[in-house]
Amino acid sequence: MVTLAEANGGIPLTLYGVSPEELAEDVYYRRDFFELHRGSGFIDCIEGPSFHAGAVVRAIEGTDLEDLETPWGYGGPIATSHEQMRQGMWLWRQRQREAGRVAEFVRLHPFLNPLAVHDYYADIKFDRVTIAVDLSLPREQRRRVYSEGTKNRLRRAARSMTVVRLGIEHAEDFRRCYETGLDRNNALSAYYFGDDYYEKILASPWATCLGGQLDGEIVSIACFLHTGIFCHYHLSGSTSDGRAKFAHYLLLDHAFDYFSEKGARLMHLGGGRTERPDDALLEFKKKFSRWRLAFYTAGAIYDPEAYAQLSTGDTRRFLNYRFSLTPRDEVGDVVLRKATIQDLTSYFQLKCDVSNIFWSGHVSPPDWRHLSAWYTALFNENMKREVFIAEMHSRVIGYAYLDDKNDHLESTLGVAASESNRARGRHLLMEMVKILRERNETRSVEAWIFKENIASVKAHEAAGFVLDSSRPTRSSNMPFVKNGNIQSCWVWRV
Repeated sequence: MVTLAEANGGIPLTLYGVSPEELAEDVYYRRDFFELHRGSGFIDCIEGPSFHAGAVVRAIEGTDLEDLETPWGYGGPIATSHEQMRQGMWLWRQRQREAGRVAEFVRLHPFLNPLAVHDYYADIKFDRVTIAVDLSLPREQRRRVYSEGTKNRLRRAARSMTVVRLGIEHAEDFRRCYETGLDRNNALSAYYFGDDYYEKILASPWATCLGGQLDGEIVSIACFLHTGIFCHYHLSGSTSDGRAKFAHYLLLDHAFDYFSEKGARLMHLGGGRTERPDDALLEFKKKFSRWRLAFYTAGAIYDPEAYAQLSTGDTRRFLNYRFSLTPRDEVGDVVLRKATIQDLTSYFQLKCDVSNIFWSGHVSPPDWRHLSAWYTALFNENMKREVFIAEMHSRVIGYAYLDDKNDHLESTLGVAASESNRARGRHLLMEMVKILRERNETRSVEAWIFKENIASVKAHEAAGFVLDSSRPTRSSNMPFVKNGNIQSCWVWRV
């Protein structure tokens, strides 16, 4: 791997046509938003015309130490150029070291390119899929993705209730509906707010809270955050009557029209309550848009010695000392099966892993809209590529391709970052070899690998692939590989 400064090719700072200046206007970078969500901590920010970074500083219980975290929603550094990012992040990291802080956990904004900031963090991980709505589309075009079931629920909701904008006088209605939803889903205590929160957010100029009114009573609420081109689905909740009348459908659909008229270009709905691709909340949000975004988290260590002493050894959470130990998944057999159209979301998640982006030769995460069209085309009967999905205990852990090159086959694999250093690539390849033997395949299989990709080299060696030193190397444009573009051929023969 090479550093950002050494990488060839342009690396966008932001994604999906959003400029750094537009991103910097988002509500998640406002000090008053930080102030409302800082809890018992205090704010530390560097704010300037060309660089912004901020977090909430919190005491680490049982110690005299502190760490930092994005207070709510999304964040991460913003700069107008790579040079400004480099200078700003040097100042930010130096500031945290001098203050004696242990580490920082960041929820990167989905419109911030994680590849543009990977030099500045010890750990960047894909977390989950989120949903976005393009508010620049005409209303009828946006609604084309709605199923008949969704349209029917909207009609039923509109017949029985009205949408009203809530003011400070509705603070108790806001709280009642929101906490009813939390109680129903057994939410963590961190999602409950203090008595004055609801009045404060209703009074904020960047917050709009809509209510579903049934027979004169507020039975559902949805709070949205809007600044510049961005709008975010912030908080929501319904009473049992509101849910029965599908108020949550009506409030979202109404908000799309409302904020589109206010000049917003993008509505970010967020993701599910969990990382699972079949999460119920995620499934609800997917009813309103086919656009998926990748959400990443990042971590920086400022005091390695203190971090090591505090850490529990659980690598699933960056600030793991703040949480109870999570049991590791049971290790089982890797199963390799033919991919289907229904595997698109899982495939997207795998391709969003930073390591898979690196080794695919890209400088930003995949764009769902392009990748979904490409993936669908793979199942055309004239395509000469087979796609496989690797699972363990029904959990997707990787993918593989077999390309038909007439006189031979060519293989490619990708393994989820969560499975790194656990020999999953080797087991995936062994399953592929097993499939080829069951088919009585007589052709050789070639895999072109960068020598810097040590994990892939070891996996192929273990599965019986041998380096063919007689073959000339081939080049491929790889911005993050040290010598740029040199691959060697590894061969498996029956």
